[in-house]
Amino acid sequence: MSALVWDTTLASRLRPGSPLLDDVSRQASVGDPVGITTISLLELSYGMRKAADAGRSDFARLHAWLREFVAAGHTRVITLGADAALLAGEVRALLPVSPASGRRRTRSKAEARVAWVHDIQIACATWEAGCDIATADVDHFTAIAGCINAIVLDAPPLEIVAGPPS
Repeated sequence: MSALVWDTTLASRLRPGSPLLDDVSRQASVGDPVGITTISLLELSYGMRKAADAGRSDFARLHAWLREFVAAGHTRVITLGADAALLAGEVRALLPVSPASGRRRTRSKAEARVAWVHDIQIACATWEAGCDIATADVDHFTAIAGCINAIVLDAPPLEIVAGPPS
């Protein structure tokens, strides 16, 4: 298995006092920081700011903590480069909407579409970095990885790992 990048579903679980934070900090201390894409950081920042603006001061503090955590080098930030952006465009053309899931919809249709495009970008950035994705959203990322792997036949396949690695 190659290095792992955590998608937003896992990165959002990182917070002061969480057991996952202890694991991530331990990994970073031995030179193996967890990978998180810039797109996941965008999604986390958006969600925290939206909650803070709705009066949740705990999210304002959490947002400040996240900025410090990332700046301290506890994460390996994975960017969306040119190859990944071009691939994301192809994937989006082939998979314009997310696969139906059995979960109750909590987002507006517009927010769900944005989240789907972000998932595609997260997967493509991860693929470009030569990593695999760890996620709690296995169904969506399996569909995206299948599409990526069908488009890019001469590269190692993008693999999906369920949940945080133990």
